[in-house]
Amino acid sequence: MSNCVADCCGLKAFDTSPEEIMRWVRENPAERVERAASQAAELVERISDRRYRYTSGEVNHFTCDEKAREALVEFFQDFATVLGGKVGGA
Repeated sequence: MSNCVADCCGLKAFDTSPEEIMRWVRENPAERVERAASQAAELVERISDRRYRYTSGEVNHFTCDEKAREALVEFFQDFATVLGGKVGGA
């Protein structure tokens, strides 16, 4: 068995499955979930702006090219989709 960490594996160290995100939702107060949904949506919007490159020390990722940008957008979009649906309708 191995443990993957962001320092080594970057985005692959994180489970962004809807099941895992919903587990986090159940463990946190509504205000925190709403804030996370807003932050995820804002990150998707900002990272999608091709005028800039982004670096995240938390997830060990840099948008050095379009493939890397798409990976980071998809990463945060997973959160935005699940959290946004939770905030907006459940």
